[in-house]
Amino acid sequence: MASGALASTWGDLRLLPALTEAVLALGWSGPTTVQAASLPPLLKGQDVSLQGSTGSGKTAAFVLPIIQRIVRERQTAAAAADAPCAMVLTPSIELAEQTTEVFDRIARYVKPRIVIDNACDATRAPSASSNVIVGTPSAIAQMLKRGALPTSVVAGLRMLVIDEADVLVTMQSLAVIQRLLPSTLQTVLVSATLTEGVAAIKEQLLRNPTNITLTEDNEGPAAADGDVVVDARVKAKKHLHHHYLVATTDAHHYTLLYALFRLGLISGKTLIFVDDEEHTYKLQHFLEQLAVHTVVYDASLPLNVRLDVLKRFQRNVQGTLVCTDKTLEKAERLQVDLTAEDKETAGLTRGVDFHNVRNVILFDGIPSATAMNFAAYTHRAGRTGRAGADGNVITLFTVAQAQEVSRPLREYLRTTRDEPFRPFKKLDRGDAARIQYRADTALNNVTRNAARKLRVATVASEVARSNYLATHMSETDTSAIKKIVGKVKDKVQSDEHLMTVPTYMKVKKADSVDKYKQRVKAQHPLNRDELFNRIAKKKALDPLQRVVDTVRNKEKKMKERAAAAREKAVKASSSKGKGRSFARPPEASNAGKRGPRRS
Repeated sequence: MASGALASTWGDLRLLPALTEAVLALGWSGPTTVQAASLPPLLKGQDVSLQGSTGSGKTAAFVLPIIQRIVRERQTAAAAADAPCAMVLTPSIELAEQTTEVFDRIARYVKPRIVIDNACDATRAPSASSNVIVGTPSAIAQMLKRGALPTSVVAGLRMLVIDEADVLVTMQSLAVIQRLLPSTLQTVLVSATLTEGVAAIKEQLLRNPTNITLTEDNEGPAAADGDVVVDARVKAKKHLHHHYLVATTDAHHYTLLYALFRLGLISGKTLIFVDDEEHTYKLQHFLEQLAVHTVVYDASLPLNVRLDVLKRFQRNVQGTLVCTDKTLEKAERLQVDLTAEDKETAGLTRGVDFHNVRNVILFDGIPSATAMNFAAYTHRAGRTGRAGADGNVITLFTVAQAQEVSRPLREYLRTTRDEPFRPFKKLDRGDAARIQYRADTALNNVTRNAARKLRVATVASEVARSNYLATHMSETDTSAIKKIVGKVKDKVQSDEHLMTVPTYMKVKKADSVDKYKQRVKAQHPLNRDELFNRIAKKKALDPLQRVVDTVRNKEKKMKERAAAAREKAVKASSSKGKGRSFARPPEASNAGKRGPRRS
């Protein structure tokens, strides 16, 4: 099938009217290339191996066929209506949440209702009546082990999706699920790269698959024996720009980063990757002094809090997200026990779909010129420049890294993506040197102890703003948390002096402080005291509020039922007593008037 023969409209794909209505209502004017290539074989019940970059529409490519199959089975009674039809396995909790949201957004147009359960949602366990189960292999394997999810559910599946298969194949819990799968099963294998592990599981699970590979050139490899290759290759427009800067010292990294923001060389939402968790809070402390409104993704925080952080970044409440992710670097040497997997599923690089990210900054550079590090770079870069939008990837090298990595990475990008890797010449080194003392002043305030206190205060503030946790804490605990937050919140605030660039410095691209603050979406003034108070007042921002509301609604309904039962009992006893005389006998009525009995 040539790329010119692919469907260009939703009507060409023979979707159900309800699904066509859903995709149009969501603003999807037409199918992406990967959707146009994969939907026809999937709707026919064929196995598909789908290889393409994040952001190409792969999630909808398997969500639509799953929903259509469920509706068809209901119409023909081909399977039990209350039995799960499909299972979608994802490498991370966050990706499971996003996949569930895509299902919900499309399935709301289908009647009767389709039930999609997220196995990673601690507030609700999947049931045998779910139509679709989404989750990480470790979460589902643990439910199977506890008996919370019957093994018959897996044995009765008709569709299986393995998303980000190049990560999942290393997990032992995937093998646990694989042993329970039925022999007749439609399988979709979704991957960004084709590794040996993916090839092995593809051979085990897929039968005569349709292989779909989305690349950025017009030439593709020849079909393997026995495979059907759909040529879905397009010449992509180059919207992703790869640049690097070289820092001479550790402090110079911070100067270059501040110069990017202060001189207006980057704009829009920014994702910054660092090497370790403690460094994230150090960088947040530094940027907040300079009015860059920053949020940290901390994998050690509870799931609901992490999801809340992502949603705030998605909705542009915060313009800059600082995170660390070593999932890819550890992928080849994962020790696949369930505990280790739970830690690995908290990463951000793979699969999580960020919206409208304009910049990705690798603050700590790339440690060495290895294939694994280059693969990690590719996936981190994939967070920006999506759907035809412009994106910048800026790597801050040390001198040693630049000497070892820059040339091999340039060659890697040229051969694999046909994209150049250039120095970031928009930044004048002289301008950066002139504002270095501002960055140094801010950096001097960022000690290791201050960064640790900020981390403790961040966790404490999340606890303090949670009504659910507040009801389970004593007054002593609450008082202690308030003291922790109070010790730090007043120390991290923007300093207008640090943002001022006098005209005598002759820094060409430096604008006024007010324009700078508006550009980086800072609070005015950015004071953590005001920020924490504002968060505490807004119950809607509580990531645990849904749990609280669910518990309270259940308690309210139980009280209402109990009150109704008591009222019914009173009415019943009253009706039985009608027509009866309740006058006391004379002896009983006069008993109270008798004097004390004489002995």
